[in-house]
Amino acid sequence: MEIKYNKKAKNLTTYGGKGVVKEIYLPNDIEEAVALRKNKCDLHILGGGSNTLIPDGENAVPVVSFDNLNKIEIQGNTLKVGAGARVSRVITTARRYGLGGLEFLAGIPASIGGLVKMNAGAFGHEIGVYIDKIVSLSADTEIIEYCRPFDFGYRKGFSGIVIEVGMCLERMLEDKSRYIESRYINERRLRQPAGRSTGSVFKNAQCSAGYYVDKVGLKGMRVGGAQISQKHGNFIVNVDEGSADDFLALVEIMKIRVFEEFGVLLEKEFIILGEK
Repeated sequence: MEIKYNKKAKNLTTYGGKGVVKEIYLPNDIEEAVALRKNKCDLHILGGGSNTLIPDGENAVPVVSFDNLNKIEIQGNTLKVGAGARVSRVITTARRYGLGGLEFLAGIPASIGGLVKMNAGAFGHEIGVYIDKIVSLSADTEIIEYCRPFDFGYRKGFSGIVIEVGMCLERMLEDKSRYIESRYINERRLRQPAGRSTGSVFKNAQCSAGYYVDKVGLKGMRVGGAQISQKHGNFIVNVDEGSADDFLALVEIMKIRVFEEFGVLLEKEFIILGEK
């Protein structure tokens, strides 16, 4: 079992911030993950950190990273993928075997486990379509396999601890996969701001969350080192050593203003470390 101490938020998440995680446990296999679950019941799983906010100051909540559980096995059209495998690596590995389908996720710095937890989607596609099996670690330390159909929905994925994922992709030529991937990456660059962020702040409601924020005139608003993007109203960018408190202050302003103007209560899409 690998253990890391006093890791800064800026090295763990895509937003950064001024938090510090006291201890991070990195099991090297499923057996170590089970043992860790037995010894420490209250665990927070940290994936790629692309939609996670770490509170400022020291965070003593036990944090687990599945970065070392990142094996990818391919047989025919099916993949067996460890929860810690980054989606970029899954896409490129599948491509070498003539498989595709996940290119819409290209450019997202996330792990497969995290993407399945939220049923990540973009450009009208969702990862849940490709999931056949999920291997999970239960509260009483049992390894349980779940098979489709899954009760997935918009930004609603698997609720338990994801250890491994079984996927079924489609046959696709390498050149076609590369072309589709580059098209999605370019589209993401056009639509979304550069810089450090959690990705989308809120889930979409009747209209896109960015539309509401734009209409109430909050684009460009800044608190401390965090700023609502001028490019996309549903992104908060860390522009100058922004803290988690800066980020959350903007979140609250956005929620209040949108509710006052439209009567719509926006629901956050990001996760706060240690939050139940």
